[in-house]
Amino acid sequence: MEEIIFHYNGNIISISCTSDQKMEDICSIFSKKINKNLESLSFFYGENKLNLEKTFEEIKKENKINVKVCENDNNICTKCEKILNAKLTILKGQIEEVIQDINNKKDIIDINSHLKEIIDNIDKDIKKKNNQFNQIKVQEIPKNNNNIKSDKKNKSEIQPSKNEIICIYDKQDKEILLLHNFRYLKSLNTEDKKFYEESKNSINGENIDIYIKDKKIDFNHIYKSEEKGEIKVKFKFNKILTTTHDMFTNCINLKSIDLSSFNSSKVTNTGFMFYNCPSLEFINFSSFITENVDNMNCMFYGCSKLQSINLSSFVTSKVYNINSMFAGCSSLRSIDLSTFDTKKVRNMQFLFARCLSLISIDLSSFDTSNINKNENLGGMFIECNLLKIENIKINNSGKKILDDLIKCRKKS
Repeated sequence: MEEIIFHYNGNIISISCTSDQKMEDICSIFSKKINKNLESLSFFYGENKLNLEKTFEEIKKENKINVKVCENDNNICTKCEKILNAKLTILKGQIEEVIQDINNKKDIIDINSHLKEIIDNIDKDIKKKNNQFNQIKVQEIPKNNNNIKSDKKNKSEIQPSKNEIICIYDKQDKEILLLHNFRYLKSLNTEDKKFYEESKNSINGENIDIYIKDKKIDFNHIYKSEEKGEIKVKFKFNKILTTTHDMFTNCINLKSIDLSSFNSSKVTNTGFMFYNCPSLEFINFSSFITENVDNMNCMFYGCSKLQSINLSSFVTSKVYNINSMFAGCSSLRSIDLSTFDTKKVRNMQFLFARCLSLISIDLSSFDTSNINKNENLGGMFIECNLLKIENIKINNSGKKILDDLIKCRKKS
């Protein structure tokens, strides 16, 4: 038998199935479990609606076994229709303006500029709506539903049947650092010691099981073996973590990481999570929840092999610190942060420092109103010598960002 995970109103519900069983049958079993009609529910993975004609095996091959469930709401559909009609009316007016410009034989450069602005606005709106869609919250499960198992002591602590992280390490030496060894924090300041205590209490032999080649190993941050080549490691958590601060700091052999089955719903701090992971090439954030995160400083600092990263699912409305978040990501060529909400951010220092390959960036949603320009914005683009001003998308409140780029250029 296989197992598929459904995410419904913050609850994790697992359904057993066979590999050749159709998703329609599995989803029907799920709907009965929560006393709902199948037709009243919608099933999604990532940005896509689940194809109920596919078998579990087909979905599993796509690595999409975490399914979000939403209740269909006619009121929402009506609201969406009204918004769409309003957008279309605006678009029609803009196109009519362009036609009028053509009839008046206006300069072709101005017309192209006007069209580009329209397209950019449409593109930004689509990305914004996709991000909101990914973070959709479904209605509550009825409290009198006896078919759903829950933790009677605390419903918010419902344990997922799969709360795990899958990592690939490239082993060249006799030992590799699997997780951050917290001894590095003992000599640091009081604030860092606080993170040390939080992380130490979350990541220990009681709360995590480690598997290599499907064999459970003794809990240790360091794995020693004579073998070389790639090693697949599974970290299975027995509790829902509240912090991932320093989790993979200095894991220099970490090559790829899959967080799609990791329950991050209660995580509040992702600072230094991948600090100095110079071999890291791929991160799957498809189901990573950041709604409660307030600190992301140095999250990807020194990930020098990371060429691209998809953060479109990130919700950053509570984040106050993104200091050095991408500093030292020297292979990163472009990044789209157009869905980032930075209204509460107070520190953006060295955000993209030493991103040597960066040639374009979308910061069109960035709000710098809470940033002290002299203290917490400086050095954003130090050594970003390939990045041209015209390849930075910003809004009206982004003038501080451009000023800092010009300042960094004068220094270099």
